[in-house]
Amino acid sequence: MGGVVAGACETGIKPTATIAAPDSADQVLFGMSHYVTNAGIQRAHVRADTAYLYSPAQTSELRNVHITFYDPRGAETSTLTSQEGTYHWRGGDMEARGNVVVVRTDGATLRTEVIRYSQARNQVSSDKPFVFDEPTRHIKGQGFTADPAFKIVTARQVHSPEPMMATVLLFALAQQQPASRADTSGRPCKVIIDSVGRQTQQVEVRAGETNVFAGGGVLAHCDGTSSTLASDSVAWFAGVGRFDMIGQRNPVHIRDTAITLDATTAAYFLRQERLEAHKNVVAVNRNSGSVLRGPNLTYYRAVKGVRDTLEMYASGRPTIEYRATADTGGGEPYVIVADRAR
Repeated sequence: MGGVVAGACETGIKPTATIAAPDSADQVLFGMSHYVTNAGIQRAHVRADTAYLYSPAQTSELRNVHITFYDPRGAETSTLTSQEGTYHWRGGDMEARGNVVVVRTDGATLRTEVIRYSQARNQVSSDKPFVFDEPTRHIKGQGFTADPAFKIVTARQVHSPEPMMATVLLFALAQQQPASRADTSGRPCKVIIDSVGRQTQQVEVRAGETNVFAGGGVLAHCDGTSSTLASDSVAWFAGVGRFDMIGQRNPVHIRDTAITLDATTAAYFLRQERLEAHKNVVAVNRNSGSVLRGPNLTYYRAVKGVRDTLEMYASGRPTIEYRATADTGGGEPYVIVADRAR
C-alpha cells in the first residue's frame, strides 16, 4: 500500500532497527512504519513488528501487521490487524493473512482469514468466509469487496442466523393490529378491497369459487390490521388463494406501521402466507430507514400452523442500505450488495 519503492517512497519506511537478512531476504526491518499517500493525501499507515524485504521481487513479507486507513480528508476510518502480510512496493498492493480483523471507527468489526488491498482501485477484497458484527447485527458471508472505510461492501453470498432482512423490512402484511383489539400477530390476511377507480369484474369459475378482477386504481387492506395495499389493477384467484397486484402507471405500494414496499408487480399467496414482489423492488424500514433495492423479494410470514419462523429471500443482486437505528444526522448507511440474500 503506497505506490513507491521502499527506501525511495514519499515518506519512507522507518525501522527502529535493521540487520542483515539471515536467509534469502535482502534486509530485515524491526518496527517498520510506512505512510501511504496519494496526491499528497495520507491514505494509510502501515506498521509491522518485522518486515523481510526482497529487492528482486520488490516485495516485503510482514509479521504482526497493523494498518490504519484514512478518508480523503485525512480522518481515520478503520484499522486492520493480521498475523502476517505481503506488501508490493511498486504497485502498492498488499495482502493480509491470518486472523485478519478490521474495526471501523464506530466499532463495527469484520473478521476473515485473508484480505487484499489494491492501491490503484483503493479497494479491499477477500474470497474467504467473513463475519461482520455490530451491536444489532451479526452477518456471515463468503467473499466480498469493499472500500477501505468498509461503508460499501459487495458480498458474493450473505448468511445470517436471523433472516437477512428481518430487521430491515419487518414486513408483516397481516401482523399489525389496532391497539384496541386483541393480539392478531400471526393471523392469516383477509384482503378487503376498499375502492376501485374504474371497473370490477367477477367471474364464477364454479359453485363457491369466484375470481375478481379490478382496475383503474385499487385500494385494499388486510381485515383487522393497519396494513394497506394500492395498485393500478388487481386479480383475485379464489381457487389458489392468490391476490395479484400490478403496477402500470404507478408501482404497487404496500404500507404498514413498520415498512413500505414498492414494486412493479406483487403477488400474495394467502394459503402459504407468502408475498412475492418483482421488478424495481424498494422496501424501506420506517423505523430505521434501512432500504432494500432489487429485482426480486420473497417473504414467508410466520403463521401458526404454517411455519414457526419468518423467512425472506432476495435474489438478482439486491442492494441493502442497512441502518441499525433511525439516523437523523445524515450518516452514511452500511451498504451490502449480494448475489442473493436470505
